[in-house]
Amino acid sequence: MLYVTGDTHGDLDFQKILDWTEATKPNKDKDYLIILGDFGYVWENKRDNYEKEKLDFISCLPFTTLFIDGNHENHSRLNAMRVVNFMGGKAHKVYDSIYHLMRGQVYNICNKSIFTFGGASSIDKHLRIEGVSWWKEEEFNYIEAETAYENLNKVNWEVDYVITHSAPFSIKDRLYGNNNIYAPSATERLLEAILRNIKFKRWYFGHYHKDIKLDNFTVMYNRVERMRVNGSSLF
Repeated sequence: MLYVTGDTHGDLDFQKILDWTEATKPNKDKDYLIILGDFGYVWENKRDNYEKEKLDFISCLPFTTLFIDGNHENHSRLNAMRVVNFMGGKAHKVYDSIYHLMRGQVYNICNKSIFTFGGASSIDKHLRIEGVSWWKEEEFNYIEAETAYENLNKVNWEVDYVITHSAPFSIKDRLYGNNNIYAPSATERLLEAILRNIKFKRWYFGHYHKDIKLDNFTVMYNRVERMRVNGSSLF
């Protein structure tokens, strides 16, 4: 089965996954958990003992861990990892049973087609240090955008699920209403363009630290849920 949850930010928000694992008892051979960006365990500029211990622990959990990148990732390291063929698309193999789902790919997992596009803009980047706590690759480049369009063309712009970290800017506006003080980021604009053309059953995204269902869009943070088409059981 396919499950999904919001940002984990390393240890900061990982407890929800441990609680869900204890309650649900997933199956390593059958179940996949998708994290909607800001995985956070690939952060330092080289793998240290802390990272290895954490990834080793996560790899032993009774499911396969999949994540898209958010803005709070070490994008330089992620992009340098070995690219493998995974479920019909390209992915970075981070560790045993841990895969980074790359931008612009279409996967077939549990007989469901899934389009992925990570990335977002950090509103606090002026407080961060480039190459240490912020990476310019947090937002897309045009090769990634071209890859997305090429792969969507192959499936006639129709998938079961869309998985992103940001939301299209029109959906972000619905989340915040009159309280939205942030201009659309480049990634939100690209996703808006994709939204105008793509057919999908449900679109999941993270980043905004909310748990809300808006029609066939679901933003997630604290919850872990089985992925569903109509979302009728969600909050």
